[in-house]
Amino acid sequence: MKTIEELFKEVVASKDLTNKLVQAVKNKRLEAFMKEHGCNATKEDAIEFGKAKLAAGELPLPEELIEKLLWA
Repeated sequence: MKTIEELFKEVVASKDLTNKLVQAVKNKRLEAFMKEHGCNATKEDAIEFGKAKLAAGELPLPEELIEKLLWA
């Protein structure tokens, strides 16, 4: 199984995966997206990870995705 960090690196490196993540968040399928890509983290784990990355200035994802993911 992948860690959130490993999946995050894959998403950042791939426009296709970034787009799929955007759709998953819009459709409230974040946990399903993570499982489909080999990560068993919870939605809460992903939100905590995202907030830590954002605080460190290390969240190079679309603004729309960040807002939906971290504060929706």
